[in-house]
Amino acid sequence: KKKKKKKKKKKGRYHIRKTIDLYPEDSNLVISNYEKELVEISGAIPLVDSNWKVYQKENNGLNIYQLTITDPTAIASGFPGLRISSNNNTNNTNNNNNNNNNNNNGARAIRARYPNANPEINGFGSTLLAVSWVPPAMTVPLPLYEYNPDYPLRNDSTGTNGPSPYFWKYALGMGGICDNFTPSAGYWCSSVVQGGGATTYNIPTGLVYNQTILPHSPYANAVGGVIQAWRPGHWASWMFEIGEDSKNTFLFSKGGFQ
Repeated sequence: KKKKKKKKKKKGRYHIRKTIDLYPEDSNLVISNYEKELVEISGAIPLVDSNWKVYQKENNGLNIYQLTITDPTAIASGFPGLRISSNNNTNNTNNNNNNNNNNNNGARAIRARYPNANPEINGFGSTLLAVSWVPPAMTVPLPLYEYNPDYPLRNDSTGTNGPSPYFWKYALGMGGICDNFTPSAGYWCSSVVQGGGATTYNIPTGLVYNQTILPHSPYANAVGGVIQAWRPGHWASWMFEIGEDSKNTFLFSKGGFQ
C-alpha cells in the first residue's frame, strides 16, 4: 500500500499561470489547507497598481472604474489567441507565437470571421441559420450502461421534468453515445437528463450551407476554421473545427463542447 503524499498550503491566495497537471505517479497525493486556514488558488492576474478612477457613474451606484496599467504586455502575456500588432514595428508579425500579447493599438485582437463583428459591443454577432445539419455519426444513441441509485436522494427540489422532480437522483451514463470521451461517462451521457431543453448528449457531424448564408463561399481552404453554433435561445454555444469542406458542406473534425 502506497503511503499518502501530503502538501499543505498556509493561509493566503496563490496565483498560478499554468494548469496543475496530475499524473499516475501523483496518486495518493493530498493537497489541503493548513489547520483550517483559508487558502485560495487563483488563475487570475494580480493588479499591483491601486490607482482606480471612476470611469462612469451609474444611477444604481454600481459605477464603472478604470485602471491604467503601467506594463500591459506583462498582464496579457501567455493568453492564447491574443496577438501583438503595432504600426510602429513591422517586425511584430513574427512575435505572435512568442509574446501572445493583446496590444492591437489599443483594440482587442479578433479572429477573422463572418459576419464581421466586435464581440464586445455586437453581442452574439450572428443569427445565421444552417441549411441543414449533418446527422450524428454515433450508432448507439443512448449510453450502454446507466447508474441511477435511489440513494442519495435530494427531495427538496420542485418542478417536474421527466419521471421525477428536478435533480432528485444522481444520474450517470457510460459508453455508447459518449464513447468519444475519456472517460466515456458523464451526466449528459445519461438518458434521464433534466433541465431546460435537456437531452442526452448527441452532436451533428457537420452542416450544409449556401451562398445566401455565406456569400464569400466557396472558400479556397476552410479547413481549420471554427464554427460557433448557438443554441436557439442563445444561452449556450458549441465550437466545432472544420475538418473538410466539400459541396457546400462543412464536416467537423473535433468540437461539440459547450
